[in-house]
Amino acid sequence: PAGPSPTNGLAGVSINPVLSWGACNNASYYHVYLDINASPVINIGNTTNANFTPSTLSMNTTYYWKVIAFNTSICNTSGPVWSFTTCVAPSTPGTAFPGNTSTGVSVNIDLDWGNCTNASSYDVYFDTNPSPSTLIGSPTDSAQVLTTLNYSTTYYWKVVAKGCGGST
Repeated sequence: PAGPSPTNGLAGVSINPVLSWGACNNASYYHVYLDINASPVINIGNTTNANFTPSTLSMNTTYYWKVIAFNTSICNTSGPVWSFTTCVAPSTPGTAFPGNTSTGVSVNIDLDWGNCTNASSYDVYFDTNPSPSTLIGSPTDSAQVLTTLNYSTTYYWKVVAKGCGGST
């Protein structure tokens, strides 16, 4: 087995990767090993395809993996050990504007929470419920424009930072 994906040594890999490799001539099936030890000994599954999807992995963890190809004569060929490191969860959204318990806020405002490390997008929830559940946007930057809010109304909002390492 050769030509791994994710490529050897790659960082920032999803916690839900598909492991794949170049198909081997005369291979009938493959055993896939994945471990946090540099010499992987945990067989996570067998497949007749040149790919395998493991269960969800841990964030910010280096994994080592290898594939052993088998043919119908039970002969086997072990590939090299490859490694990859999974993504880190996004940092928690920071100082909010407008801040908690702000009063006298304009009815046309930009919500802002500052960029979060390792975030690729954000889900913004906003409504009059103290536990806001109405998704109003999913921007890729750290701001959401609001227009024409009601006067003398208390609003609540929260931001969920999302990235390949999960969400915060």
